Amino acid sequence: MISVTTDPAYVHPTTSAANASAIPAELRERAQWVSWRYETPKGRSKPTKIPYRTNGQKAASDDASSWTTFDDALAAYRRGGFDGIGYVFSAEDPYFGVDLDNITNDPQRLVWALEIVQRFDSYAEWSPSGNGIHIIGRGRLPGGGRNDQERGVEAYDRGRFFTFTGRVVEVAP
Repeated sequence: MISVTTDPAYVHPTTSAANASAIPAELRERAQWVSWRYETPKGRSKPTKIPYRTNGQKAASDDASSWTTFDDALAAYRRGGFDGIGYVFSAEDPYFGVDLDNITNDPQRLVWALEIVQRFDSYAEWSPSGNGIHIIGRGRLPGGGRNDQERGVEAYDRGRFFTFTGRVVEVAP
């Protein structure tokens, strides 16, 4: 039986990068980081996460010149004006990310997600909402990724950024 420890101190979203040291060093060493803000684009009803350069200009997930180091993205976040930090997946790195939304509302999906984390020895953390899980692993995905909004699953290995909180999902056997 798999069990999970949730973070009782979780606070939405102002502490989204509060535990930055928990993010794997091999990711922190890459200059593929951005800061991000919640924004509601024109024509949309709810906010989304928009990537930014540390100077306040928008970043792009397909433009490496708009990314920065982990330390610079984190420093910009801590100075204020951003809601968190994010990692940009690219064809040049060996990583992929899986974003599972609304996982805490479905115990079967939560157990399934935790089994994936254990099986593939990947890094997993709670999303900024505290209601989803981001799983980061090594490998390539067919076609670069998928977005299945109906099932609340996104998976990418390039051309996207994932927010990082450092709020590790702890899995106990």
